[in-house]
Amino acid sequence: MITIEEKLNLFSKHVFEDIKEIQDEKMKKIEAHNKEQMDKHREKIEKQNRQYAEKKIDIIKEKSSKKISQKISQVRRDIMLKKNQLFTNIIEDIKNQLEEFANSSDYKDYLKKSLEKGLCELKNKNTLEIQVSKSDIKNNKDYIKDIVKENGFKEENISIIESEELIIGGAILVDKNNKISLDISLLEKLNENKGYIGNMFYETVDKVGEENGR
Repeated sequence: MITIEEKLNLFSKHVFEDIKEIQDEKMKKIEAHNKEQMDKHREKIEKQNRQYAEKKIDIIKEKSSKKISQKISQVRRDIMLKKNQLFTNIIEDIKNQLEEFANSSDYKDYLKKSLEKGLCELKNKNTLEIQVSKSDIKNNKDYIKDIVKENGFKEENISIIESEELIIGGAILVDKNNKISLDISLLEKLNENKGYIGNMFYETVDKVGEENGR
């Protein structure tokens, strides 16, 4: 037969077991909740870290891209400056060659042909001013007078003066009465062809650059 004390002990045991089971269940829920919160917090932090890292990477990429773009632009500017300087040097070389030609034995033949062509265009003009280089005034003035007379102009209606402009060779024909000017100088010929020379030059330089870049 079970005594009262034994019944109390048995009852107490069941009560404590129930309490322990409830406490364990609560602890599991608390731990699960805490774990869930910790996981969420960890995930949030990791997401923030990823976003921060991605943002930093984007900033670095943008800065790098900007620096590369600036460097490329600077290189292109430097190349264009070198191209332009080289083209300027080529034009100066051509000018020097034209000056050498204007002092050569072949120049007189060119001078005659260019004057005859210019005088033909202005054949109906009564008075003409022929502007020539200082060298032609010194060396070819009488020769120019003969060409003028051969082309039907009277000597008294023609004045031959030194040009105030640099013309290298050839002449500038001026009809002051009608304010007409015809530039048949060597320098004008060069200026007329400068665009063509430039196109040929830049196309050649760019083509060489492309071939070397392969």
